[in-house]
Amino acid sequence: MNLLKISLTDLSWSWKKSISLILFATFRSSNMIKTKHILFSLVVSLFFMTTDVWGQEKAEEPLQTETDTISPVSTDQEETDGLALKVPLVLATKLCVEAESLKKRGKHEEAIQTYTEALEESPEHYPAFIGRAGTKFLKLDFQGALADYDAGITMMVSLKEKYETQAKIKKVFGDVTGQKIELDYANEITPALADGYYQRGNVKQFMDDLTGACDDIKKAKELGHNQTDYAMKDICAE
Repeated sequence: MNLLKISLTDLSWSWKKSISLILFATFRSSNMIKTKHILFSLVVSLFFMTTDVWGQEKAEEPLQTETDTISPVSTDQEETDGLALKVPLVLATKLCVEAESLKKRGKHEEAIQTYTEALEESPEHYPAFIGRAGTKFLKLDFQGALADYDAGITMMVSLKEKYETQAKIKKVFGDVTGQKIELDYANEITPALADGYYQRGNVKQFMDDLTGACDDIKKAKELGHNQTDYAMKDICAE
């Protein structure tokens, strides 16, 4: 029986089926009871020996899935490019959080160095310029603070104008959703820009540039800064 099972396993599906049919036909035509029992046993044995193999013939070749047919090269490249753009910004943001913590603990030199590292990761990360400017102001480095405020404010103004321009373009083309998204980006910058003007106005006051200080305080007020009333009276005499 083992020899029969081994040889049948190696047969193709069509041959196995044919043998079963032949044996079953012989069973039908035989008049001998003993022969019938023998043949019936062979048919049953053959059926159970080959059932698993018949059912697995088509399963031996795995189906080709959609994942197998699509080359991952383009997708991987897109993900890599996107990650390459995001990583510096993420690192810069993390460093700014660390620098702010150092500044609050009075570790000004370490904070300044950490803000600088953030700018090395992402040179256009304006929060790092604004944060470093405020730390330099605490160290009474007014000139250094003014330079950083200038850089940060220039970046914010440029970025805000960019989003507002893109919003206008999308409005022309009827892209209401796109317009709203661009305006939201622009509005997110506004509070930081207002505070940048306000803080730079304070620096200019310490540098005896009252005209420049007043101009900055007015810009901060126009952008919605809520702490300009006293400065308007003290610096602008209004």
